[in-house]
Amino acid sequence: VAPAAPPVAPAAAPAPQIHVVQAGENLATISGRYYGTPAKWKLIFNANQDRLTDANNLRVGTRIEIPPN
Repeated sequence: VAPAAPPVAPAAAPAPQIHVVQAGENLATISGRYYGTPAKWKLIFNANQDRLTDANNLRVGTRIEIPPN
């Protein structure tokens, strides 16, 4: 009888990317850049509620997390 294979560790979740907000950007344009569609802007907003108080008013230079799609 062959020895049992060692258990496989679960794959680590991909780490979120960091984006620094630039002048003229909004969550929809950032979503378009990372996800290919502006419609997923709320994923970014929800992941950054500790840094963003208003989805329509991003501060230039703010570092935000871009969660995995």
